[in-house]
Amino acid sequence: MKTKVLLATICISLLSACSQNKNIYKVDNLNTEIQSHKTIAILPAQIENSINKFVFSEEQIKQIKAEAAKEIEDVQGYMYNRLQEYDGEYRVHIQTPQETNRLLQEAGINLDDLTGNSKLHLNKILGTDAVVETKIVRTYLIPIAGATTLSILQGDDRKVNDDAGNVVNTTAIYDKNGTELWNIYTEADHNTFVTHKEATRKTLKKVIKKLPYKNY
Repeated sequence: MKTKVLLATICISLLSACSQNKNIYKVDNLNTEIQSHKTIAILPAQIENSINKFVFSEEQIKQIKAEAAKEIEDVQGYMYNRLQEYDGEYRVHIQTPQETNRLLQEAGINLDDLTGNSKLHLNKILGTDAVVETKIVRTYLIPIAGATTLSILQGDDRKVNDDAGNVVNTTAIYDKNGTELWNIYTEADHNTFVTHKEATRKTLKKVIKKLPYKNY
């Protein structure tokens, strides 16, 4: 009986571990590879909007795109600041977003679109051993009818949004040779009471928790 209980416990533990790691990819020699990394940079986030154009007005779409443009550096800064809260827990130096963006702009690279620039090239420009790239896809499914009225009824203390959808975050680490060493896939919904920005940050917290540069 004890043997059966022990086997069941082991199986549950293994299933739990698999469930937690199924959205994470890493090269077999990841720990060896990142041991040599001394400086990394967090790239400006690449944000894509997937909008249901049949239900959103042109004005709403314009507003959504404008908000996304503002979040490119916000995501980058949020990740950096959150990592600084764990000072001493990470074994690498993380370049400041200000330094990263200055070097990219001096090289003539558009922060809004890093497409066409290899990770090998970006690492050379930044003088880093690896770069962390975050790609956000924000899906807007439906406008929420009556959201303004609901906001008034709830009072000013609770934010009510005018749309619903989800946020998908794919974050990856590329070494100075341009090789992808690690990536993670996370997602979160945004709805009446959860803004897309809050949903995005929820995914970022998961990424930061799993980033493989911690001292163990």
